[in-house]
Amino acid sequence: MRKVTREIVQSWARFQPRILGNTATDGETIWLHGNAIAWKAGDTDTLALTLAGWNTVTTRERLNGVLNFYGFDYRFAQRNWEPVLIIGRDVIEIGEFERVYFDIVTQRLCDPVTG
Repeated sequence: MRKVTREIVQSWARFQPRILGNTATDGETIWLHGNAIAWKAGDTDTLALTLAGWNTVTTRERLNGVLNFYGFDYRFAQRNWEPVLIIGRDVIEIGEFERVYFDIVTQRLCDPVTG
């Protein structure tokens, strides 16, 4: 994990604002180049992550840093130039603008409405 990712995610988890280069947080949301890519949805037990239309190495690295911080065994990746979510040996195709929700307590994907 890159230093900027580690420091931004730690600040975000402590609800502290921070700006490091092209990545920022106000303690509620993480932005990359001004695009919201991670936030706590509803309650603090649900994370919402998105590529925000930018399936880049940097965006995926920032999102994977959030997943790593919370101990998830999931990873954002790219296969045949398309964004995917890797869960163990399973590969799930996702859209570049799709929001993916994670429950911190159960360590699983979850529905955005029910958590």
